[in-house]
Amino acid sequence: MKIYLALEQEMKTYIDGYKYENQEHKEKLIGVDNACYQLDIDEKKQEIYTGGDGYWGNTIKITHMQNNKQVADAFIITASIPECKDFQEMREMVTYLFVDVQLLPEQAASEEVQMKMD
Repeated sequence: MKIYLALEQEMKTYIDGYKYENQEHKEKLIGVDNACYQLDIDEKKQEIYTGGDGYWGNTIKITHMQNNKQVADAFIITASIPECKDFQEMREMVTYLFVDVQLLPEQAASEEVQMKMD
């Protein structure tokens, strides 16, 4: 399951795996050592029981510099879902954690210079 947090007009860029030339991205793995991980979003919490230890996803933060400060442009969460969970359970969890969440619509490609994330 992938969750994209970005401006609507920039969403397709990140979904397609691209970023802009002036942006940097940092990736962190979601490690689990107790067969469970927890998502904390705006004071809402959801535990996902994995049934096993290891790496169960990652997060990517995409930023750019503005006035010598780092500004977040997008945040992408990739979470591996245990086989015992079905799509409906994951959909309910996501709608609980995020306000106004939607399945991805088709969008027109941006005309700005883009570069593929490594």
